[in-house]
Order: sequence, then C-alpha cells, then structure tokens
Amino acid sequence: SVTPREGADVDAVLSRAEAALRTGQLDRALIELDALPEPALAAMSNWIAAAQIRLAAISAVGALSQSSNAE
Repeated sequence: SVTPREGADVDAVLSRAEAALRTGQLDRALIELDALPEPALAAMSNWIAAAQIRLAAISAVGALSQSSNAE
C-alpha cells in the first residue's frame, strides 16, 4: 500500500512504517515494525538494526547538544 492502512498483515504494517519514515518519525517506524510476523521481521532485521543504531546516534547527538548548551 502507498498509504497507511489499518491491519496486522505485512502490507499494512509496512505501509504505516513507511508513512512514519516519510514524516521523519524513525522511532514510530520501528514501533510499527515490531508488529511484523517473524518471517518478515527476520527479513527486515538488518534494516531494523541499522535504524536502531541511527536512532541511538540521533539521541546521543541531542544529549551532547543539550549538555554543551548547559555549560
């Protein structure tokens, strides 16, 4: 699907994850992807791992920026 839709099937989950990514909500996309059935989750595992690393890096940069501004 090219638009987000309700449901628990792979297409519906991916449509919502893609919609979250289009609006810059990587954290929301990862939450959506958690609902994938195991075979699809396994297929997405490399992308999910990379996205989690990116999210952690974004968070670390934000924390560093906050601490720099506090000084």
